[in-house]
Amino acid sequence: MELNGKTLPVELKAFGYYLIEPFHVPPDSGFFPVSVILSVSDCLCRLHPEMDWGRYGRAEEDYPRSMGLSPREAQQLREAAEEFMDCWVADNFPTLAGARSVLSLLSSSGRELELVSISFAGEDDRAMRAAVERERGAAPQADEPECGEFLGFDIVGYECGSFHSWLCNALYKDVEESYELKFSSFGLLENDWEEVCAMTAAIQGIGEPVVWTPCVVRRYAAE
Repeated sequence: MELNGKTLPVELKAFGYYLIEPFHVPPDSGFFPVSVILSVSDCLCRLHPEMDWGRYGRAEEDYPRSMGLSPREAQQLREAAEEFMDCWVADNFPTLAGARSVLSLLSSSGRELELVSISFAGEDDRAMRAAVERERGAAPQADEPECGEFLGFDIVGYECGSFHSWLCNALYKDVEESYELKFSSFGLLENDWEEVCAMTAAIQGIGEPVVWTPCVVRRYAAE
């Protein structure tokens, strides 16, 4: 498979689409090797829309207010999210069209929102869906993406309905002496696929209690 000039020796399966607000790392952090992070991990980035508004002691109107939405717009957003999202799996949109529909309702917020997909290699995709099904009873079936912009690779693990990234625990430090890490402007790996897989194997059992899995991240236009 070709990805922006990179040849991957595997076939990819789209897992889902996400609306992500990138995390701008504070200049004095010293924890991360990059200044901006784009990841499906909600430990690092804010995933939109936050469909848990009204829970965890927050007022029902907190999220719509934070996005500058009127009551009517908030209701439209809720209805669209309920129609197009799988809220049980890390704010996953099974279809690109559904993600775009919700993004259009947030376009006036002024937020920096990126529409991306993540894809796993065949065996990894089956294992990830099996993990979701054991926990949630069903896994979303994503449509196959149109030709999006390849942004790089992330290493993620699934737990309790959401993803962790290897950057959450700074696991890059466990492999930086063995590999020349090549990060994109979004904190995604630009190393060869084989190297990313080797790094993934090297961090198994470290950090979060998850099975670390490499994935491909692609970006799409709003329409």
